Amino acid sequence: MDKINIEPQAFDSVLNKEGVPCILQALQEKLSALKYWDEESIESAVREVASSLQIKGGQIIHPTRVSLSGKKVGPGLFELMVALGQSKTVKRLKEAIEKIKEVKK
Repeated sequence: MDKINIEPQAFDSVLNKEGVPCILQALQEKLSALKYWDEESIESAVREVASSLQIKGGQIIHPTRVSLSGKKVGPGLFELMVALGQSKTVKRLKEAIEKIKEVKK
């Protein structure tokens, strides 16, 4: 089963915040279009999304980590994304967005 359990506290304090679904959506689109799936390419994609949305790195990195691992702390985010692979990373971001939207209803 590929569904991950997002810790409730991580969800409330990191994901369930104004603007997070838009950030994750922008990142998901950027990542799904990447040709090379390595730490360098992923990191520059994340930084590009952050600068285009005029947000700090942490504002994109924290929600992304929780979306992918279900936890607030963990291995390096870019290493984690490489290990998960492109399609799984994109899928988990999508699932996190859906989960946030459900809670907001």
